[in-house]
Amino acid sequence: MRRQQVLIILFFLLASTRPAKAQIFDASSAGGPVTITAPWRFHIGDDPDGKLGWASPAFDDSHWQLLQTGRSWSAQGYPGYAGYGWYRLCLRVTPGVTEFGISFPSVSTSAEVFANGKLIGTIGRMSPRPVALFLPFVSTPFFALRPAGPGGTIEIAVRVWEWSHFRRWSPGGIVGRPLVGPLATLSETNSLRRSVGWNQSIPGMLLIALGLAVGLVSLALFLLQPRELAYGWAALYLIANATEALLLLRQVLIGGSFLGYDLLGLLDLPVSVAWLFFVWSFVREHADMLLRAALAVAVLQELVSILFVTGLIATPATDNAIYAVGALAIAVIVFVRLLRSAMHGNGDARLLLIPFLIQGLSDAAEGMRTVMYNLGRVPVSFDLNVFVTQHFTVNLQTAGETLALFAIAAVLVLRFTRSARREQQLSTEMASAREVQAQLVPLSLPALNEFTADAAFLPAAEVGGDFYQVFRQGDGSAVIVIGDVSGKGLKAAMTGTLVLGALRCLAQETLSPSRILSRLNVQLAGSSDGGFVTCLVTRIAPDGVITLANAGHLAPYHNGDEIPLEPSLPLGITADTTYSESTLRLAPNDRLTFLSDGVVEARSASGELFGFDRTRQISTKSAELIAAAAQVFGQQDDITVLTLAFASAEVPQA
Repeated sequence: MRRQQVLIILFFLLASTRPAKAQIFDASSAGGPVTITAPWRFHIGDDPDGKLGWASPAFDDSHWQLLQTGRSWSAQGYPGYAGYGWYRLCLRVTPGVTEFGISFPSVSTSAEVFANGKLIGTIGRMSPRPVALFLPFVSTPFFALRPAGPGGTIEIAVRVWEWSHFRRWSPGGIVGRPLVGPLATLSETNSLRRSVGWNQSIPGMLLIALGLAVGLVSLALFLLQPRELAYGWAALYLIANATEALLLLRQVLIGGSFLGYDLLGLLDLPVSVAWLFFVWSFVREHADMLLRAALAVAVLQELVSILFVTGLIATPATDNAIYAVGALAIAVIVFVRLLRSAMHGNGDARLLLIPFLIQGLSDAAEGMRTVMYNLGRVPVSFDLNVFVTQHFTVNLQTAGETLALFAIAAVLVLRFTRSARREQQLSTEMASAREVQAQLVPLSLPALNEFTADAAFLPAAEVGGDFYQVFRQGDGSAVIVIGDVSGKGLKAAMTGTLVLGALRCLAQETLSPSRILSRLNVQLAGSSDGGFVTCLVTRIAPDGVITLANAGHLAPYHNGDEIPLEPSLPLGITADTTYSESTLRLAPNDRLTFLSDGVVEARSASGELFGFDRTRQISTKSAELIAAAAQVFGQQDDITVLTLAFASAEVPQA
């Protein structure tokens, strides 16, 4: 019995005097970077006595749990934990060694690193209050270690803080195995990592540059042709998408705030909306059920993303799964829209059909890959690569976006080519139309011994349907014709040319004004395509006797008073219409004013008509002044004014 008591007492004495077993990693023979494979002592929470306690080499951490780095604390018994956690490890190096350091490839999310109780560096921001920073993927923080003491050991302590916002999806802790080795070697390793990271970003940079270039071209085309909204939507989508991608790439390469990273996600909705309106406008389709369905899916994706950022949706797999399903749904909707348009002969839709389908499917596939990673089914290194070189890799999503961009650029070029061709054709037509217009409204009138003539013409567009002409007759008389073809543009001008050609022939037959209108009406009644022509024919004899016949045109003014004429139908409505004549004798210095309805129908910004009263009041003015007054008031139609001042043979001309 005594022997047993002695053994028990001896056991407790030995146990009480045995030092706590520290976790030790031997790096004394490291000539280059060495990965720390040993487990670390780990404890959740923060040092109640301040950082000096748990960071001290004298602290007894033997009761702490062993935890591996390279794996998150969530995967090692602390799922979803957010807050502070401490790692401790005793590192053995060559005594007295200098220029030795330690690096941490990945820490979630911020940390302070201590060596023998002294702070040697910070990852992210920890003081005075910890802040979650998005650390660049192309750089690994490393810190110089203080020279080891006589025993050749350095006690490494790492105080890690995990943002509570990240506990839904970020693993937490030291998720990359630290490296130890000479500082120069660690610096070279970091430089190599940075070089590799920048090389890997080359496809993304080129894609951003291509997107911005095509977007700026679209913007330039939109500024040249503001009515082509398709160019505007294309510019908005491409520039916004490239800007978002550039900001995300900056986060990866340079780092920044996680809050800023989350806020970038708010650009997804406007980018998606601009893309959908771009597709529908380019295939010249109006908003339909398919567009509304795609917009609803895009809004749902953004809503779920906001709920995830605010913590109302707890798991990233849910967020990414809804994104993936939404991307697939939008891809199918866009494919159906493009397919329908292509089947109806839309060439742009045919060109965009397959590239946009591949882009949509690649987005959905990337979303599902992220879901599989969130569920732990695939490693973070798993990627959907389609092209791998020594320097960079192109994944499926980048390939799909590149293909879509080239398709958009091709459609822009083809559309601009077609537009330029139409512009050239229109320019040619307008040149011909101007030649036609010169015949309808000649700038110079034939000289008349008994009259001084003045004319003004202000078209509402490039080409109008108004016409006037003065024909001399063999007996010294003159036939004055003024009229207006229904409709506008080149067709109206061509009809006016035909009317003038017929009038030129009829005027040579010395017919009366009513007979001229009757003959012309018969010709137009069978070939006017539902249109009509108003026309006023006036024959003026050398002695001042005028004979007028009207076919629905405005009556002329004589010395400021409207000449009363019997109403009649315009030309081209019915072939059996008859036209009456009115006769008037002019006295020396009398004035006649002929005009088109563009004068009386001028309308102000408030909707008020110029009207007959104003027209009568200025009817004795020159043709130029009358036309200018109507134009300033508010031109709506072609304005034509023709004035004649009579002087008998006995009265010398001024």
